[in-house]
Amino acid sequence: MDVRQDKAIATEVNKIQANATPLSDGEAPVLSDVRVVVGETASVQNGTVIDGYGNEGTGFTGVVRPVAYIPLDQNGNIIEGNGIAVQENIKVVTAEKPQTTDTPAPTPKGGVFIDMQLLAAGRPTTTIQQAVFVGQFPRSGGPATSVFRTAINEITKDANKMTISVTLGTTKKIR
Repeated sequence: MDVRQDKAIATEVNKIQANATPLSDGEAPVLSDVRVVVGETASVQNGTVIDGYGNEGTGFTGVVRPVAYIPLDQNGNIIEGNGIAVQENIKVVTAEKPQTTDTPAPTPKGGVFIDMQLLAAGRPTTTIQQAVFVGQFPRSGGPATSVFRTAINEITKDANKMTISVTLGTTKKIR
């Protein structure tokens, strides 16, 4: 399963691209909005799971559901690169802490960050609360010039029922 090919996420990316207008020559993209899209839940039986960067994990059995964070510039274009990074904070409500992005992750090819929610078969049902931050950092270094936060996301993963429920929090600009 390649989370970059998720139908719900691809549909939203196509809508964004159809409604965006190009920036003027020399105009720099400024992080102006973040669109969040919950993808479809998929069951995987001893298969390959490919993340948003193209990294492959093989021999996985369990359940997967991608959530896309799509940074948009002032004209509604998806921003690829240009100092955009994502970071998440996780609070475990039940079970085990999942692998997290606790340092800023750079923009993947195409600009769509995909948070891969997954749980292997046989693992206990896991519930987490998550805050996701998308920021634009200056090339010269220093703090982000623009930051959006999506919080608090409530996520419950149940490998026995092959379900992952995602309730998104509000996305708002905090800087």
